[in-house]
Amino acid sequence: MKVKIIGLLLGILMLTGCSATYNLEITEDSFEESFVINANIDNIYTTKESLYDAYLEEYPVYIDQEFMYYDPYTRNENYSYYDKSYQETTDGYMFSYRYIYEADEINRARSIQSSYDSVSFGYIDEEDYHYISLRNPIIFNNNNNLTTLTINLSFDNDAVVLSNNADLVNGKTYTWQLNPTNLKDINITYRFLHLTDPDPEPETPENNPSNSDTEQNEEVSNWVNDNKVIVYVGVFVILVCVIIIFSVIKSKKR
Repeated sequence: MKVKIIGLLLGILMLTGCSATYNLEITEDSFEESFVINANIDNIYTTKESLYDAYLEEYPVYIDQEFMYYDPYTRNENYSYYDKSYQETTDGYMFSYRYIYEADEINRARSIQSSYDSVSFGYIDEEDYHYISLRNPIIFNNNNNLTTLTINLSFDNDAVVLSNNADLVNGKTYTWQLNPTNLKDINITYRFLHLTDPDPEPETPENNPSNSDTEQNEEVSNWVNDNKVIVYVGVFVILVCVIIIFSVIKSKKR
């Protein structure tokens, strides 16, 4: 049966008993989407050339940018498209797709909008957390040759996941396994941390007492340098007084 992939797998290839993996890497500023399709020769695509022709069709990444059915191999210069690559396999090709969305553009992604009936990416300002809510998967309705779908959401090191309903968690990667008889919503909340070292407190006489002693010593030294004659005379007078005192003490002892 000829089936067009349109949700998480773009809507461009016909699959026969195929499994697929969808990845979304999340940072504070962007969402990087990538997925791989293993397409094999079947009774519809009887040659590798026909598979490759399907791969050449160009689907805009945003749901509000129209696919040009009348000219499917040409890119509209005003639209955005996936970075694509392929690798030949024994029975067909492995086609790879990648695109980076700005944080406020992910809600327009054709891949996700075509895969879930309800799509919501948002931020709760009062409680400072982000959320992803994908409800009622419809991808298997559109692609009845798709047998399993693995969805991976990965976060960078600045993110802390607050809640999730993932099937598997491995470090910063959260995984959901879907199939036609095991349809799952995706719900996850997370927050980004901004960890920076505080600026050191400037030293003042209050928190560094040695500063006041240093300043006093410098003032004394400057005064001595500026009044050397007075200092010398004062030292001489003190020495004379000391000598006189000692002479008087000695004379009294006699």
